[in-house]
Amino acid sequence: MATVYNFDAFRQTFTDCRDTASPRPSIPQELIEIIIDFARHDALSLRTFALAHPNFSHACQKYLFSTVTICPPNPTTEKKTTPAQRFLQLLTSSPHISRHVRALTIACEGHSGGDEPWLHTDTSLHLILPLLSRLTKFAVVGGAEPGGGFGKSYFTSWSSLSSNLRSALTSVLRSASVVDIEIGGLSLVPTSSVSKRSALKRLSLLPLYFVDDTEIGATHTAPSGLQDNTTTNPVQRSELEEFEIKQTSITLRRTTEWLHSPGCYLDVTRLRNLNVHVVTLEDHNSVARILETCSNSLENLSLDAGSEMNTVRHIHGTIPPASTPASSISLASLPGLRSLTLHATIIMLMLNNRRFADPFPWLVAFLETLPSSNRLSELEISVEVAVGKEIFNKISWEGLARVLVSERMSSLRTARLKLRLKQQVLVHGLPQVLEGMLDADEHLRELRSRRILEVDVQ
Repeated sequence: MATVYNFDAFRQTFTDCRDTASPRPSIPQELIEIIIDFARHDALSLRTFALAHPNFSHACQKYLFSTVTICPPNPTTEKKTTPAQRFLQLLTSSPHISRHVRALTIACEGHSGGDEPWLHTDTSLHLILPLLSRLTKFAVVGGAEPGGGFGKSYFTSWSSLSSNLRSALTSVLRSASVVDIEIGGLSLVPTSSVSKRSALKRLSLLPLYFVDDTEIGATHTAPSGLQDNTTTNPVQRSELEEFEIKQTSITLRRTTEWLHSPGCYLDVTRLRNLNVHVVTLEDHNSVARILETCSNSLENLSLDAGSEMNTVRHIHGTIPPASTPASSISLASLPGLRSLTLHATIIMLMLNNRRFADPFPWLVAFLETLPSSNRLSELEISVEVAVGKEIFNKISWEGLARVLVSERMSSLRTARLKLRLKQQVLVHGLPQVLEGMLDADEHLRELRSRRILEVDVQ
């Protein structure tokens, strides 16, 4: 992982040692490169090395500035300049720094004062972006979460950005060198700004609101003046290898429609990796459509199906549990899938403290849709636990144990169950208590003794 140089720290200046009078180092440059490479993930050490000598400084810069995050201005501080302005000053005073920047993240949440998003009033970003000609990864991210709504505090309007900034952002998003794009926290984003390019391999769509402005193709006009629709210019599509989508409701539906429209420049039929985070049961229809499109190529799937898939159960078992919701998502059309990660949450229902939401009935039902002939070799079930030991003890592991030893899991090499305790329920000794409860369960104990399942409580 590259070092992140965050332009919102207390000290934003970077000391350039090129003109500093200092003795010639006795260490060969090749050895300096080896030392710096060994410390490439330690930002503090890199900054210390950079102040030692110009030779160290030059070697450190390619790691210190390989990944840069431009944070929103902090209106509570007394600084006269914003992080973006300080970064622009650095690039202006030390132009060679720009060639080291390979990944840039712009955090668009936050305000410059009052309720105005800081990107609406920024005057530096449109000057920074053209200087970074060697970018391979670009991200614009906000603080919105799927299902969080389109409040002013979460989304920045694309149409409210200056024309210079919109033009600079579009140029980077369409750059031939950028192969990895992550975008979220924006509304009214034209799809043409991210789709008209050929080098893109990874796309991450976080909560944002798209406006489809792509054209199906350039049509020819007959001599009579009538439109001739018999021929159109073919659309050159970018073949995505990895796709991440964290959306819900109308935003997810519109994104799905755009991805499957004739005018979309992105090809998702050859996806190898897919990461999906949705909220509602209705969202599953869009996910199922995407899965069907890439069914012949998909190898790795990570899925958070949302809390609506959980089965509502009563603490004391006096009321029969509700039936498992029916989902349109299935593994039946994914015989080439090699890795599967499922995310879920065990929570108490806020309106009735005697009921809780159990994700395991649906997780088991979903795993049972895996075709009998498949290539699945790695399975991970990551569950966030927001209940105490009394509720946790009501979880039945029999279904999970049954499906893991079934014939359809014959090619499985690794199965992991990760339980992550939320801070609100984390008390002293609780992880050890839950671990003991899992050890005592007869179904899981057999799986663990046979090394079919690994359990990790965090």
